[in-house]
Amino acid sequence: MTDGSTDKDPIGDARRLAMINRHNYLAHTIREMEYIIHCASAARPSYHITTKMTETRNCSSVVFFYNRGCTIFLPCERIDMKDEDIRLITAHELGHISYDIDNLESKTGLNVSPSDDEEYYAWAFAHSLLDAKSDGYKDGVGKDEYIYHFDDLDKLLMSNVKRQQPDHKELHDRVRKFLLDRKRQPKETPK
Repeated sequence: MTDGSTDKDPIGDARRLAMINRHNYLAHTIREMEYIIHCASAARPSYHITTKMTETRNCSSVVFFYNRGCTIFLPCERIDMKDEDIRLITAHELGHISYDIDNLESKTGLNVSPSDDEEYYAWAFAHSLLDAKSDGYKDGVGKDEYIYHFDDLDKLLMSNVKRQQPDHKELHDRVRKFLLDRKRQPKETPK
């Protein structure tokens, strides 16, 4: 449930995607999103979501949309960028795709000015996706570095929101409220 400013549900959307394929890798989530997009439009040819590492020194990531897919450009060449940050930013950009999943046919070019609602949705989606993937995988035999503990994920999310959007105080407040609300809710156990 969002804070009321949009009828989209980033928590539910992320949890549903995470539970389709319980592996903890975001590549599986990307393939599932491609399949959902393909099935949503019988006339649409295969839709491809790719990622590309950039050699940028800033912390910005962006999605470039084209008629048969999109590319997520990730700022992975920064020295201070950790794997956890890259996964969170990837999940965040997947949140932008999820937000626009019904309008992808009309999207082309860079997604450089998303609305405040879209930006909030993307961050909430990223947190929810990584949280659900961690919950679904921590009992299995896996690499612990891909398991996010709730408080660690909260800190990682807030630091990335502040780093990527330093001047968006309203967004910071909405994300902070999202995190507080999530702590008050009983944790769902993946099935």
